[in-house]
Formats: sequence, structure tokens, C-alpha cells
Amino acid sequence: MNLSIKVFLVLLLSVAVISSSAQINTSNLDSIPFIKAKKMSNVYEFNHPALTWARFSSPKAEKVDQGRYTTKEAAKDFGADIAEAFFGGFWETTTSREMNWLITGQIVCEHDWLNWDIELYCSGELHKEKVREENMDGSKSVNTIKTIVVDWQGSVNGFLTENEKTIGQFLIISRPRSDSLFYNANKDVFNETKTILKSVYKNKYYTEALNRNLNEYAVVGKFRDERFVLIANGVSRNMWFFINDNLVCVFQPDLDDLLIRKKDRIMPYILVDGQVSDTELVDWYRLALVSKYLGRTIGKASFPK
Repeated sequence: MNLSIKVFLVLLLSVAVISSSAQINTSNLDSIPFIKAKKMSNVYEFNHPALTWARFSSPKAEKVDQGRYTTKEAAKDFGADIAEAFFGGFWETTTSREMNWLITGQIVCEHDWLNWDIELYCSGELHKEKVREENMDGSKSVNTIKTIVVDWQGSVNGFLTENEKTIGQFLIISRPRSDSLFYNANKDVFNETKTILKSVYKNKYYTEALNRNLNEYAVVGKFRDERFVLIANGVSRNMWFFINDNLVCVFQPDLDDLLIRKKDRIMPYILVDGQVSDTELVDWYRLALVSKYLGRTIGKASFPK
């Protein structure tokens, strides 16, 4: 990321820290439900003339540059290749290479022109493990397992694109409660009371699944040329959206857990201004799904290569 983008995001973060908690009153917002037919599905349905369904994709990772080996790691990897060639895979090794990664995803809608592309740029490593295996005929071979590891605590920068036009640019804070400046400025959001869900099923593990916290993160940047902040409160399981320092939307996602019984399922919904236009409402539907995608992706330890 070049210096100008870094400066832009730092300045934007400072503004968000100072003012994003100014207004968190939800009494003036109306509830609009979503429909989600299946548990663990990424497909959501809406009662809207322009958008009746949308889904978010699974994240994919690809390298941005080649990265580099340390001399020690390169020698270790080369030695394993030699061992495989001459001794039938005598060594088992693990090597790592520093890499820059691009994590991609998409909000897919019934109309292609409403699709959004999500790009997350981050640093990390490529882990390569060579494991000796015995084949059915008794011979030996080496299987190479490649794993993409992402450093979510480092600089993670994101872009949101619609019809090849950038409509969003943001910085991700993967542990917002650990950022004292950001946390103290948004205590009202983070200290939101958690609603404990109850069920007729008294099994301890089921009750824990019913009230399990969600992944927590924050997004600070711009959306359609306006200041934008998203705070995902994992404890209360609410997603708070601010535009130009004002609370404009709250998203309550569904409980995505295979253990949850049908009668205990809660359908997702958003709280928005009742006077919001149809065009803006389509944005909030898609932004809600972006928050679901980020919740599934941020903090993910590794990706298969």
C-alpha cells in the first residue's frame, strides 16, 4: 500500500475514533426482516422489488508477490527435494515463505450489475509441509501440503467494487477491544447489553451454542465518498454501521450453527431509517452481507493452497 493511502486511512481512523460513538440511538430506526431458509447457508432473501435474493461467497486467497525465503528455509526446502529425488522421500520438512496475500470474495445478487467484489490485502506466510507417505504398492512418495497463513494483526486494507468501480476503501481492525483509543471512543457500542437466549432444551452445550459470541472486528474507511465505520460487536452479535458519524443501520445476523434447532432459530434483520430510499436499502442489504463475509473471513487461521 502506498504512502498516500496509508495517510488517508490514518486520518480517517482518527476522525472515526473521535466521533463514531456520537449517536447510537436506535429508537428512530425501523426493523426490516430478512429470510434465510437454511442454516449455514450464505443465501438471503429480501422483500424488495430490485433485490429478492443475494449471497456471499467463500473467501479465496492468492499471492500478490513472490515473497522471499530465508537462506535457512531455502536450504531446508532444497534438501527435501534432493532427498525425495535420490532417497525416495527420506526427510519430512516444513518451510515458510513471507508473502503478501489478496483475499477475495463477492456479494452475488440476482442481477449481475448489483454484484460487489471484496478485496482484502494483507501480509502472511506460505507454509509448505513435505510428508513422506507409503503407497499401496509399498513404495514411498512425498506429498506436499501448502497452507496460506494470514497475519490479521498486521495491516489489512480492503476495497469494495461495483461494476469495476471502487465504491469502498477501508482499513480493518481485527481486535477492536485491544485498540484502547478506538475502544474508549466507542464504549457505548462495545458495552451493549447481551441478550441471553433461552430454550426448552436445557443441555449445557446447546445453551452455549445458542449464545456463542461472534467474531469481532471494526472497519474504518469510506463508502460512496462518505465516512464509513462498521463495528461488529461479537458479544451482543450486532453490527453497527455509521455514515458521517451518524448511526444509520444495525444488522442482527441469524445464528449460524448446525446445532440450533428449528424452533430456536432467529431470522436476521436490519434496523434502518423508515424513510430510506429503495436504492439505499439495497446498499444496506448488501452491506449486511459484507459484514457476514468479513465475520467469516477475518481471523481465519489459514486457507488451503
